[in-house]
Amino acid sequence: MRTRGYGTVLGVIGWVVLLWAAGCGDGGGGGGHTHLFVRDPANPVYVPSGSAWNFAGIGDPSVIYDPDDSLFKMWLSGGGVVGANPDAIVRTQYLTSPDGVVWTEYGTNPVFMEGLGPTDWDRGGVETVTVLKLGTEFWMWYGGYEVRAFPPVTMKIGLATSLNGVDWSRYGSNPLLAPGPAGAWDELWIESPVVAAGPGGLYMLYTGVDSGLVYRIGLATSPDGIVWTKYAGNPVLSPNPACAWENGAVYGPALLFDGTQFRMWYVGLNAVTFLDAMRIGMATSPDGTTWTRSPSNPVLDVGNAGQWDAQGAFVPSVILKDGTCMMWYASGANPDEKVGLARWTP
Repeated sequence: MRTRGYGTVLGVIGWVVLLWAAGCGDGGGGGGHTHLFVRDPANPVYVPSGSAWNFAGIGDPSVIYDPDDSLFKMWLSGGGVVGANPDAIVRTQYLTSPDGVVWTEYGTNPVFMEGLGPTDWDRGGVETVTVLKLGTEFWMWYGGYEVRAFPPVTMKIGLATSLNGVDWSRYGSNPLLAPGPAGAWDELWIESPVVAAGPGGLYMLYTGVDSGLVYRIGLATSPDGIVWTKYAGNPVLSPNPACAWENGAVYGPALLFDGTQFRMWYVGLNAVTFLDAMRIGMATSPDGTTWTRSPSNPVLDVGNAGQWDAQGAFVPSVILKDGTCMMWYASGANPDEKVGLARWTP
């Protein structure tokens, strides 16, 4: 969900406006070239129902393909009310699809909610989830906070597991990952975890925010999905001051490992247009620590004027299916966000 107030935040930072320059894949600026991902003609592929639990907006899709029942499965954030609680709060909803295009909301959404205890660390809401199926069990890493506010107080990353993708149990020693110490690049809050299996274990990319409200992307690794170690050289991706489309912020990554290299997709913001011009870039890495931006960046640009995604795309989710990268992304402004699909064959 686009509820962070990035425009105001980055305006405070006072980034210098840079002009577009040709070839901004790994250090320039970037317009006029061919964008790799092609939008599906059926877009948007998911328009929220406007139910009580998502009337305030949706976003942050996490999609997998489950071969056990031949279904695409999506978990995403939805803002709304549940039961007697009159306050809109962000929770996680669940959808399924036979083809990744036509989506059906689960009948009793939301499937994952805020902590209900008066001192629970995630009692203010849960969002920016990522889901993997490990064996027969679904694992969900998510962002949670005590109070829905800007800045959050304080957003951390937790874990829940499920046998069916619907009924979730929190890990008993949550949260698993917390902001860094004073002065760190991720000292204020962390969010948007995305996890992929790679050499030697699991790799997590996540968004970190410092005291200056600068958004960057960092790496943590784990042998078991529970105990995570932040990479000492974090952050692994920062705003590129030489590239206008991403000189304001980088955040909301997606991650794949193809057996040889990692691919990251991330949201880039211009220092002036902010959320009015969100674009998605791609970078590759042999080890998850050193990343090289694609010369074709941004790989998904803003939509055409008048289109539902004319403001661009944010917080992508990417899977590799039958040799094609399928990317689901959200666009629009609260409460009118929708989900689209784009494809690219490497």
